[in-house]
Amino acid sequence: MTTIQMYLVTEVVTKSPKKGTPAAAWAAVLTYRDQQKVLTAGQYTLTSNAILLTALISSLKALKRHDLPIIVSLPAGDVLTAFNQQTYVVWRQNGWKIDDHPIANQQLWETLITLTDRFPDLTLTEHSAHSSKNTSLATTALQKTLATL
Repeated sequence: MTTIQMYLVTEVVTKSPKKGTPAAAWAAVLTYRDQQKVLTAGQYTLTSNAILLTALISSLKALKRHDLPIIVSLPAGDVLTAFNQQTYVVWRQNGWKIDDHPIANQQLWETLITLTDRFPDLTLTEHSAHSSKNTSLATTALQKTLATL
């Protein structure tokens, strides 16, 4: 069976060159068989976790097929850990709080969880240590997007 591969990168800069405010951008390379599609976007004042959640949500929404295995490669960190350990289940049970403090990016997490229900074979993995064509494509797209912010 054919697999859809997704490779995500993100970057947050403390000052965008044009506006002088924090900016964040993401890029995704989607690969299906011999076809590739690059997606990218950017926004102001997002944290690294928020931009990564936004990238994951936007990339999954772009997929037309939900019946194929999907492997998403993303940077190591809180999003990957929380998703793979299903920490969001506990957050939801506790009213989206930890020790009476609200969970950051609750709306993004709720959107992601609802969206992932459509994908029965979704795997999130950490980027491998070696460089690839996807790394180059994604990084180039990411830098172009950051330059516009």
